[in-house]
Amino acid sequence: MTVRALLVAAVMVTLARAAHAQVAEPTGPHPRIVLDDAIRATWKRQATAKDGAVARALTRCRAVHDNPKENRYSGYQGAEWATSVQACAIAWAATGDDVHAQTAIVYFTALLDDLDEV
Repeated sequence: MTVRALLVAAVMVTLARAAHAQVAEPTGPHPRIVLDDAIRATWKRQATAKDGAVARALTRCRAVHDNPKENRYSGYQGAEWATSVQACAIAWAATGDDVHAQTAIVYFTALLDDLDEV
């Protein structure tokens, strides 16, 4: 066996061991990924701003909710509805307004059911 083959074998064994390393199970409250109290508080402050990502999400979600006829088609591969779901999820997280959550659920369900029109 050549030195190069031995080196490759050693690297592969090391990587295999690292891949099987045990990772401790998370113990903090859910959700642990992004949406914690600090993020929600920041989004709540940003929701009152004139412009910004959260303000645009609120505007988009209100438009989707207030004009369902204009948003009844999914667009290419559901892109329009996916954008609406994201906007309304952010709007709900920023405001706590259940109307935003309900709007997100309508379009999320339509995406899951692979509908073309709501």
